[in-house]
Amino acid sequence: MENKTFINNLSRAMGRSSHDVTLLIDALAIVIGDNCAELDAVALPGFGTFEASKTDEHISTDTATGRKMLMPPHVSISFKAGSRLKKMMAHE
Repeated sequence: MENKTFINNLSRAMGRSSHDVTLLIDALAIVIGDNCAELDAVALPGFGTFEASKTDEHISTDTATGRKMLMPPHVSISFKAGSRLKKMMAHE
């Protein structure tokens, strides 16, 4: 599903304008991003959990050239679907 279709469907379901829904989605993304940057999990009951994990700074060696490089720290976000979302997706 494309972003525009998602926003339009959500807008109809919520009875709100597409602009309002876009602002709400952007705000949610900021909250999730800020919390995950602090390595905190964000749980949305019935939907799922966003979890962050951090890879520390490390030295990597290029296997072809033998050149060593310092790799910066990296934060990854994973999503684990909740049981209600899994059930809803299984019925579609």
